[in-house]
Amino acid sequence: MWEDNSTLNKGTTTRQNMFDWIVNKKGIAYVEDRGNKIPVYGAVTPDGKKYIRTVRDNAWTDELLNLDGF
Repeated sequence: MWEDNSTLNKGTTTRQNMFDWIVNKKGIAYVEDRGNKIPVYGAVTPDGKKYIRTVRDNAWTDELLNLDGF
């Protein structure tokens, strides 16, 4: 689920659409954990699979695995 903080609109989307929004449309995404905003980035595996990941303290993390729907 996503939420636009400026409009408070909420919805759902696919990982591919989120990847496209972050990477190709220069969208800014993050997850919140205890008040901390953790950035979400697009990434690509060596075999070309597109996915999204989080970064915390300059290290790739798996914050998205803790969210509903992942």
